[in-house]
Amino acid sequence: MEQILILVREQIETIGGGDKPGGTIPVSKIAVMACLNLASNYLKLKQEHSQYKEETSSKIGELSDRLDFILIDEG
Repeated sequence: MEQILILVREQIETIGGGDKPGGTIPVSKIAVMACLNLASNYLKLKQEHSQYKEETSSKIGELSDRLDFILIDEG
């Protein structure tokens, strides 16, 4: 939970301009923008993870096929 709060604080500081008091953007809009940024980052990571799983699965399949070929050839 603490890590989530840290992420939200970082997003709010980034969007709100850091430590500048009295900004022109209402806090509610900054909070919504921070949540949208977090959601966007999550979706990007989810897509990258899915792509990584596919590539890894493909490489494992190729290595398995090579091993089968080598073991059959030796047998």
